[in-house]
Amino acid sequence: MPQGLSLRARILIVELAPGDIGIEALTHCQLDARAGLFAEALAACLWWLSPRFEAVAESLTAEVEALREQVQGNHARTPEVVAHLGVGLRRFLEFAQASGAISQEEGAERWERGWTALCVAGSRQTAYLTANEPARRYLELLGAALASGRAHVADLRGNEPENPCAWGWRSTTIGIGEQEWRPQGERIGWVNDDDLYLVPDAAYNVAKRMGGDDGISIGLKTLHKRLKEQGHLKTVDATHGTLTVRRTAEDARHDVLHLHASLLSEKPTQSPQPTPFNRASSASASEKTWQQPSSGEIGEVFPSHALLHHEYHDERHDEPQPVPPYLNGHSPWPGANPNYEVTEI
Repeated sequence: MPQGLSLRARILIVELAPGDIGIEALTHCQLDARAGLFAEALAACLWWLSPRFEAVAESLTAEVEALREQVQGNHARTPEVVAHLGVGLRRFLEFAQASGAISQEEGAERWERGWTALCVAGSRQTAYLTANEPARRYLELLGAALASGRAHVADLRGNEPENPCAWGWRSTTIGIGEQEWRPQGERIGWVNDDDLYLVPDAAYNVAKRMGGDDGISIGLKTLHKRLKEQGHLKTVDATHGTLTVRRTAEDARHDVLHLHASLLSEKPTQSPQPTPFNRASSASASEKTWQQPSSGEIGEVFPSHALLHHEYHDERHDEPQPVPPYLNGHSPWPGANPNYEVTEI
């Protein structure tokens, strides 16, 4: 997956496991693609859409806003991403009905299934975005470094702290029956009760090395701002306007980040599981709970072969055909635009 919280927030991630896509169905779609049927269907859809472009563009903002209100997502961009995909699905289904590939009832049913699948996918984005949040990732990597012996934290005198195992120290036998605590890896700070003082550069470099390609995607100063925004910094230097503070450790003054020690000494809590998608019915104020569709259902919203074998002509009718009922003020799709005509192809 792409790195960076901002980039991930602009896409919709759909995770697939072996067996989620049927091999027979996939093979059929691949053969259709090689035969050029998908390209023909897309070209026909664009041809149908072109004379209606201005009307569609004019209603796009309102339509996206209406759909966005129905989407759950902790990041502000997720509902908008899902809403734009929903508008695209809606336009294609309108084209399929106008071409005669599916009926009005089939179009409404496929919209419900498709929109539900998109909303379920949107609710799952929280886990991907939270896992890549820089401040959280930074703390996770430091915790891993301490646990694996690649870094350590000392007390203010430079000795092993209370609960040394949690802070990157290991017990070693010396002589006959004597035990000694020895620090592992690089020293990244000091701890005193619930006060953790991290050396900014040392801790940042350790986290970068621990994460590798999946590590910290932002610079040091930006990371400090994220730690402050997330409430992880216990104190800052308001007098000098810095996020680091001056503290004495091992008889010397240091510029350090002041955090709660519990952020690294306790196991991080797991991300919350996505909640089921709920939205109000367009016909009533009561909520309808949607069951999560199976992977097969997500892939069957609109079977390609239902549309691809229709004939398309370059000549339009001289007179517009009757507007389908769902575009004449009686749309089963909340937020649909009834103000442009659909003609048969």
